[in-house]
Amino acid sequence: MFPPVVFAYNRGIVRKQASDMAQRNPITRYLRNRFWFVHPAVTLLAKATPDETLALLATGTKPHRDRLHLQDLFADGRRYQIEKRQRGFVMHTNSKHYWRYTEGVVGIRRRTRSAAKMLATLTPIADDYTRIELLAHIRAGYFVDIFFVPGFMAVLVVLMPWVIWFQAGVIAVMVALSFAYHYYNAAYQANEMVFFVEKVLTDDLVTELPTLATENPDLMTANADFEQEWERFYSAHQPRE
Repeated sequence: MFPPVVFAYNRGIVRKQASDMAQRNPITRYLRNRFWFVHPAVTLLAKATPDETLALLATGTKPHRDRLHLQDLFADGRRYQIEKRQRGFVMHTNSKHYWRYTEGVVGIRRRTRSAAKMLATLTPIADDYTRIELLAHIRAGYFVDIFFVPGFMAVLVVLMPWVIWFQAGVIAVMVALSFAYHYYNAAYQANEMVFFVEKVLTDDLVTELPTLATENPDLMTANADFEQEWERFYSAHQPRE
């Protein structure tokens, strides 16, 4: 029996808000959604066990001629790293710098920084079904990096013989531009990781939930009396003395 979660479908993807956020303070929730999380929470349903799902994703991170249908995932030298965790995995991604090379080593291109971190929870449900919950946020170190350049430039701006309101405006613009660059770079990487999971699991994703059996004792029909059915359900699930 599937858990009582309301889903909305979009291209076979099940999207919903992260359940733990619903209990947070509205201001805290807004700040986390706006400045910390860089992609809407995503839930997928795959017809595979958690171990099989993780194995498919781990195999998909390595380019191979037998998986040419995944070649779009590795455009611009993009690579994916998956770290297994107790209830799922953590994922990062980066790509090549085509104009920067490692100092002292000719021909070795440096790679971009990993800006986003995606947390994935794999939950087994029903018969060999796995619910995959994805939640991506900006990495802490990358978030702190937002203030390095504006902070250095702010010292120079304060030393300039300008009126204070103009100085404050210049500093605010620099912080806003730095935040926009870092945030949307992290959002781009998060989107690439979500697309990676969708692409690799294309053949295993479930776009339609299996229907409940008509003889299921917990299934209430439209004509059933709610109070009577609720009492029956409540009594059946009470611990016996």
